[in-house]
Amino acid sequence: MKRKTTGKSKQPQIGGAAAAAWEHHLTPEAKERLGEEYAAELKRKHDAGKLAVLIISATNLGLALMSLFISFNLVTFAVQVLLSVFLFFGLPGARVLFAIGVVLIIILSGGGWTVYPDYGYFRVVFTAVNTILPAIGAILLFASSNIADYLYTKRYG
Repeated sequence: MKRKTTGKSKQPQIGGAAAAAWEHHLTPEAKERLGEEYAAELKRKHDAGKLAVLIISATNLGLALMSLFISFNLVTFAVQVLLSVFLFFGLPGARVLFAIGVVLIIILSGGGWTVYPDYGYFRVVFTAVNTILPAIGAILLFASSNIADYLYTKRYG
């Protein structure tokens, strides 16, 4: 079986000094195209991280408002609003503070599972949503490299 050759040599998948040496063999157009592809990839990652942070912050704010109207807990409301603001503006340590805040929220709303049997299923569902969604958001803040990159660029420019 014969292979078609296009006359272009394929760049080897190597790193370090060998990759730098290979770069000298690229044409200026190929270098520019690679630079544009790299910039586009960085922009895509930045936008994905920004969207994830906005969704986590907005979800947390929505849950804070629901919590205020349903359980009238001003401490939980204040904690959730502050965490959302810290995260939205990418303040230093926002991810750690958010994780600590989620633990506090889970502790503060943990009584909703057993203390309010007269509210029925609605209270159980609300407490589940109010504890599970922030926990998922906190896990994503540490697990997603896009979010880490976005918060880093937000902080350091």
